[in-house]
Amino acid sequence: RESHNLNWNKFSGFWYILAVASEGQRFLPGRDRRKLGASMLEVHKAGQLKVVLAFSQSQGCQSHTLILRKDRKKAMFRNTCAYRAAPRFSSGPVKGVEGFHVLSTDCSYGVVYVHLGRAGRTSKTLLLL
Repeated sequence: RESHNLNWNKFSGFWYILAVASEGQRFLPGRDRRKLGASMLEVHKAGQLKVVLAFSQSQGCQSHTLILRKDRKKAMFRNTCAYRAAPRFSSGPVKGVEGFHVLSTDCSYGVVYVHLGRAGRTSKTLLLL
């Protein structure tokens, strides 16, 4: 299903991040430190999606909160602004989300493509929720 046809209220909620495939090194911890991540997806306002990603890292649990706005032409969401989660658990705001796209789901699983881009550096990531 494409994001335009997806019932976001049904897809919203708590998800475990079961697998991550990325060309960006910061998403891939060493084998001895791999643990499940978590995500919370919530329809924030009409056309906006609030996403919280949490991963266990060497500094402890790190969460990233972002607000994404639905693209008018493509079936994806993009970064409009960034918000900081609780300061002691957050690595800071996440900026430069060029695309957040649900590739496949039946609302019991989800394959999500995340395209980050900032200061000339980009990374592409697939999440299995």
